[in-house]
Amino acid sequence: ALCKQCILLVVAELNRDNTGPPYSFLATVTDVREDATLIDVMDSAESQGFTYEASWHSRWGAFIYTVNGVYADSGKRQFWNIMVGLPGEVMKSSPLGASSYKPRDGERVLFRLKTWGDGNDHY
Repeated sequence: ALCKQCILLVVAELNRDNTGPPYSFLATVTDVREDATLIDVMDSAESQGFTYEASWHSRWGAFIYTVNGVYADSGKRQFWNIMVGLPGEVMKSSPLGASSYKPRDGERVLFRLKTWGDGNDHY
């Protein structure tokens, strides 16, 4: 059944703490299955201009390193932090990677460019 809606948000500004607007990208995805993973939602959002690049690991699944053309430079300790939360909830780092996490109906998913060890890691 096509019954799940998710909102993808992107903050490409490095280390911005705020999870609210302005966003560099926003897409509402309405055509994904109930059991869709975040990668499925991301693939569905490509028709709205969302792009990503990922490497695949047999044990850990997808590692997202580019979102909408913005590359997270691991040599500079950069990474795409995936935050999730329903409207009204405080957004938290996703407990699973993009190929394992199944967003809830109505959930917002924020891709935020961060640097490891900047003092704001909440893991």
